[in-house]
Amino acid sequence: MATLRGHTSTVWGVAVSADGRVLASAGGDGTVRLWETSTGRVLAVLPGHTGGALGVALSADGRLMASGWEDGTVRLWEAASSEWRPLEVLHGHTSGVRSVVLSADGQLIISGGEDGTVRLWETSTGRPMATLQGHTSTVWSVAVSAEGKLVASGGEDGTVRFWEPSTGRPLAILDDHASVVRGVALSADGHLVVSSGFDGTVRLWEASSGTCLRTLGAERRYERLAITGLTGITDAQHTALLALGAVEEHGPASGISG
Repeated sequence: MATLRGHTSTVWGVAVSADGRVLASAGGDGTVRLWETSTGRVLAVLPGHTGGALGVALSADGRLMASGWEDGTVRLWEAASSEWRPLEVLHGHTSGVRSVVLSADGQLIISGGEDGTVRLWETSTGRPMATLQGHTSTVWSVAVSAEGKLVASGGEDGTVRFWEPSTGRPLAILDDHASVVRGVALSADGHLVVSSGFDGTVRLWEASSGTCLRTLGAERRYERLAITGLTGITDAQHTALLALGAVEEHGPASGISG
């Protein structure tokens, strides 16, 4: 076990190479850092130009890295000998890029942004290939299947969306989460999609049908009470009621006293 220190602000994203030897981290301090997992040694510190780094991804062979930035750019880097050199700066998002992922073959970059879009880019040229529109607010997480035939995205609008990357066609919109979907991931065989949300649940979906197979979460004994119009309670009391499922508000309740 080790604690890797170096970032001077929030760490927004991490990625590990397929062989487990290299870890990449994206920081609000405006840097992406590469670490040697066996020793915790810093291999490289890669600066951006504007704002913080919000997401990072490594290719399966560990030779390419993509990073998403607060200034709306996606930056692509290549490992050359013992150094990382910049390849492309991809422009298209109109606000911060919250999530980025590389396909298994390294040919495709997928990014999700605060502008509500999922964007696909050709790695070799940096050419934009498609803009996937449907989310109504920030896209917090994106994932792609091993064979590159399915893209999944999770958003602040509470939906998980499946897309066909070759055509940009939406395949399914899954809205079982009661609040923000913070993370999505795909199983190695591409048959299962996993999503996590601010509603305190992890949900397992069948990729081919969009069926929710299972919901994992803490027991919420008072799920059906649906209390509304609370006044005169503290933030801590409201948080406790929310955790129990007694209220469904996910922001400050009206009338809460300090």
